[in-house]
Amino acid sequence: MFESVIRDFKKDKHPVDYDEIEMFHTVLNYVYSHYAEPLTVQQLAVQIMTNKNQLTDLFKKSTNMAPIKFLNEYRLYIAQNLIILYTAVPG
Repeated sequence: MFESVIRDFKKDKHPVDYDEIEMFHTVLNYVYSHYAEPLTVQQLAVQIMTNKNQLTDLFKKSTNMAPIKFLNEYRLYIAQNLIILYTAVPG
């Protein structure tokens, strides 16, 4: 799912806004690096120098999810992979 976010973002039928793509990549990288920390929409918005409403619009356009839903889904994805990793290791 998360591997396809960027690919799907590029397939958007709207005109390409390279500033928007750069902002989305920046905040996405921040989420990927800081997902284990408590994060707010405001903190994410600060990373791309915007407000929380614009950030929410960007996430909904890019992922069809609100920023916190995306963050929580990513956390679940990481948790599932860790469970698989550690249950597959012979103990």
